[in-house]
Amino acid sequence: MKTYQEFRENINDLDEGVIAGAIGLGLAAHSAYSGIKNLRKGNYKGAAWDAVGMVPGGKVFRGMKALGSSKKLAKLGSFTQSSLRHGTDNAFSRATSNLYDPDFYKKGWTKGKQLLNKLKGKTPSPKTNVVPKINTTSKNKIKMPSTKFQGAL
Repeated sequence: MKTYQEFRENINDLDEGVIAGAIGLGLAAHSAYSGIKNLRKGNYKGAAWDAVGMVPGGKVFRGMKALGSSKKLAKLGSFTQSSLRHGTDNAFSRATSNLYDPDFYKKGWTKGKQLLNKLKGKTPSPKTNVVPKINTTSKNKIKMPSTKFQGAL
């Protein structure tokens, strides 16, 4: 009989698998939805690329192995599918492209800090290192020298 601790570890492992599966199904559903929208608009090329984004590389590997191909050929099919899924302009890669962008995380961090300060009731302090704006409408503008070449060689 399992102890309570072993039972909880099995439940935690199950939860991680369920969450990962749900995210994967959500991205596949998003690709399918985008593909249907493209088909309705008459954008058949976009619909085909969105269909590519629906199928994960692991499913391609298992499908090729079930059809009797060798392991190396199945790995090649899985690699090709994954590189097409992530490397082309389809609904899946547009949805996951923010995960590879560092600015996405910086924006999320600052938004989180602003929300936390708002909840705590703090107001952000004014910036002290702000560069003063230069008045560009003054009469004593600096003339730049001409860049035209004058004279003969």
